[in-house]
Amino acid sequence: MRRLCATQVIVAKYADHLPLYRQAKIFSPFGVELSDKTMGGWVKQSADLLDPLYRELKNFVLSSKVVGTDDTPVKVDRNLPQARKGRIWPYVGDWDHPAIVYDYTPTRERAGPEEFLKDFRGHLQADAYVVYDSFFIDPARGMVEVGCWAHARRHFHNALEKDPARMGGVLAMIAHLYEEEKVSRQNGLRGEALQLVRERDARPMLNQLHDYPLVNAG
Repeated sequence: MRRLCATQVIVAKYADHLPLYRQAKIFSPFGVELSDKTMGGWVKQSADLLDPLYRELKNFVLSSKVVGTDDTPVKVDRNLPQARKGRIWPYVGDWDHPAIVYDYTPTRERAGPEEFLKDFRGHLQADAYVVYDSFFIDPARGMVEVGCWAHARRHFHNALEKDPARMGGVLAMIAHLYEEEKVSRQNGLRGEALQLVRERDARPMLNQLHDYPLVNAG
């Protein structure tokens, strides 16, 4: 019975997004009194049991040639007058390592991703957050910086209202790049075949974008 109840609590928390205090209220009318502390203990025990699988998943993802990441803020200690913000860092594997592994840090400092990626050698795709800069300075570190079009596009979109003509042109070119990638994925292109298509269809647009007059001469 205890195992069944613990399983229900864990599934409800992570699959149905029901916090523990709400689950306690749900159980109460049925005569089942469970404290947050008890349920929190079950969650921790389950996490400890799953830790070996987590480590295997981490090793699998970091075996990728390209890993993508982008941190997301999450409120911690919601019951306090002023909830602090922690960070969830997803790390996304490449074509040959189709999985995502998550890491939590209490702050957005460099120490978090630096520790997680200390054994990674390959291409890291992320935004332009300054904490990543030190990863790419030392060649011995073995990490290559890859930019993110979604983050780059955001700045042009934010400027669209002030300068619709020029920003609209940039967004149209970026949309073309997105469409080319979409078609390539639908056609199952990979490796050299994908590279050839990008050279043929994407490079001319990138060259045009590179020479686009973004600075107002007037």
